[in-house]
Amino acid sequence: MNGIDSNYNYITPQRQTPSIGFGNQATKLGKQFLDGSKNLTGENAVALLKRLGYSAKETGSSHHVFRNEHGDMVNLALHNPKHQLKPYQVENVADAIKKAGGLSVFA
Repeated sequence: MNGIDSNYNYITPQRQTPSIGFGNQATKLGKQFLDGSKNLTGENAVALLKRLGYSAKETGSSHHVFRNEHGDMVNLALHNPKHQLKPYQVENVADAIKKAGGLSVFA
């Protein structure tokens, strides 16, 4: 079930977003964001943000706000998570990687 529970926690959709592991896979994906690749999807962004310690809070049907423990925030409008991200969305995720310490956080 999608939505927000009574404690205002985001309820994960039944179709899970692919996760990424430690090391090489996460580093490659992070580098693509930092390089401004045009072939990144919402699924890529969600997986990487989760790997960086962000949690999702749903504020609308397609609008997602991700926050980490330090209060940093990334907004993504994910109308279809499989579609390519807009350049500003790629830049927002790249900024989150930079704030976290760059690609070294994936090692």
